[in-house]
Amino acid sequence: MKSVRFELLNAIALLLLSAGLAAAQGTGSIFGTVTDPQGLAIPKTQVTATSQERGTARSVETDSQGGYVLLRVFDNVPYSVH
Repeated sequence: MKSVRFELLNAIALLLLSAGLAAAQGTGSIFGTVTDPQGLAIPKTQVTATSQERGTARSVETDSQGGYVLLRVFDNVPYSVH
């Protein structure tokens, strides 16, 4: 009986730890402005951020002033933006 109780407690502890680690994964934003070599804004162009760990990509179109914002991207994950 002690063995079953010990295994059950270990399973519960592992489940709680896993849930805590999953909740610790935060999100952030990637933002910027796209400009040409002369420094002029480039509106209506596509910006893509690709997660270097997961290989997933998200795209957004720049606004009339060349600005873009990608919301809810994972923190502490490297992205390449192009």
